[in-house]
Amino acid sequence: MIQKSVDTGSHWTTVFTEENGISLNQISFDTTGKYGLALGTGAVYVSQDAGNTWEKKVVAEGGIWSKAGKNTENVVWYDACWVGSTAIVAGSDGQLWQSTGNTCDLWTPIENPMGGKDIRSLYVTEVNSYLLIAGDGGTVYRRLLSEQPIKEYKAVAGIYDIASDTWTALPNNGVYSDLAVNNSYMISGDGSVVVGNMYIMDDDGMGRITPQSRAAVWAEGKNMCLGSRFVEKNDIKIGIY
Repeated sequence: MIQKSVDTGSHWTTVFTEENGISLNQISFDTTGKYGLALGTGAVYVSQDAGNTWEKKVVAEGGIWSKAGKNTENVVWYDACWVGSTAIVAGSDGQLWQSTGNTCDLWTPIENPMGGKDIRSLYVTEVNSYLLIAGDGGTVYRRLLSEQPIKEYKAVAGIYDIASDTWTALPNNGVYSDLAVNNSYMISGDGSVVVGNMYIMDDDGMGRITPQSRAAVWAEGKNMCLGSRFVEKNDIKIGIY
């Protein structure tokens, strides 16, 4: 059974019930929120309207035109992820498949080293587009999907104005680490001063120039790097009381 809420969980409406009573293990939507996958046994269910309706799809070479699920008709599908408009599903017996297009009508198998071990979890990294495959026996594998990042974004600290419903980004140095250029930890009661950290390029103490975190303060729209007291410890916990 799949239920949907449009009021942050206060009320729920049943939108799909599996006809044979098969349990559904996972639901995964792409970044648009329009296309979704629900995973069961022997098949997956695809939504093309943000979860309002669901359609059964066969994961097999030939896709919806396949006469049978072939070697996937008894597979228990455990996890799914999206790479752009491509869905990737993983399940029992080392089964790992990817769709051609977000409607999931066509599927092709992905070679992987799991053999007959169940694949329990999938994760796609934002940088360099690596697919992480985790299965039974404490095994984790990494597969390069693309030389290009899937997303080109950086996390930026900002101030939210309630009256205008807008965010204003706080100034930064253009240096980032783990896709973040700065972070805010505390703000004064009148909203005029923000404290947190920013990144600069500096010696890491081992002769390498790398992004380093430094304590920072923003006041009246300007930023100031407070530096670090310890070369080997770049993160400083600061706050306003």
